Formats: sequence, C-alpha cells, structure tokens
Amino acid sequence: ISWFDWTLLERHRDLRRFVKTLLGQRLVLGGRGIQGLSLNELLRRGKIEVHGVRLNRPDTSSESHSLAVTVRDIERGGALHAMFNAYWESLTFELPSPELHRPWHRWIDTSRDAADDVYDWGLAPAVLSRTCVVQPRSLVTLFAEDPAEGEG
Repeated sequence: ISWFDWTLLERHRDLRRFVKTLLGQRLVLGGRGIQGLSLNELLRRGKIEVHGVRLNRPDTSSESHSLAVTVRDIERGGALHAMFNAYWESLTFELPSPELHRPWHRWIDTSRDAADDVYDWGLAPAVLSRTCVVQPRSLVTLFAEDPAEGEG
C-alpha cells in the first residue's frame, strides 16, 4: 500500500494488533460453523433481528443512540449479536437467547484495553448474563455456535 505510513506501526501497535486479529480470524477459521461464512453469505441466508437496548424494540427515533442486531445462521446454527452505543453514557442491552447454542462469547468490545478488546474465537470469554453493559461510544460483538460445530 503506497499511501500507508509504515513508520507509524510502532506508535499504533494496538490498532494494528486489533485489525490483525480480526483479519486473522477470517483467514484461519475455515469452514467451521458461522465462522466459515463471509459476511455477505451470513447476511443473505441468515435470520436478522433488530433490537434496541430491549429485545425486539429498536429505537427508531431521531434521538436514538443505540442499536443491536442479531444474525442467526439458520443452516449451521451459529449466531452473531452486535450492540452499538453511540450515547455518552453506558447502556445495558438485553441479550437474546442463544437457543440451543453454547453460551454467548465476547468477541469484540471496543471499550476495553488492548489485548482484551478482541479475541481469537477459541479464547473468547463466555457471557453468562442475560444483559450486557456497552460502554459509551463503543460496540460489543458476541457469537454463539451450535455445539455440534465445535466437535470433531
């Protein structure tokens, strides 16, 4: 990339690590569960549910500062749940049931310090609560997979 200033890599090493982790997940996960799908494939064949801080109640007002989206892969049984908080205060989001899946796992939380802001899927901590606090001006992305996808 000719326009990128490679001399700034050390100064922005946390951002580089974050992006590298995201890209690495897409490259190494292959065809396991929801992980093996491109975003386009997941959105095309998935069931999309839109929420606000409360399930199935998106705030469509002009003053809204929050959005949550669940995308379920009907064929493979996995799910992603993303919560966006553009508000200047923390917001508590209700979490949908992962149904027959394993518990939700925290993949991304942009409010956390480096090394705790994004995880490889195999190391992502479980989220056992029915709610998730999303810090101001940040996003949290959770995933759940069909238990059968993790076997073998």
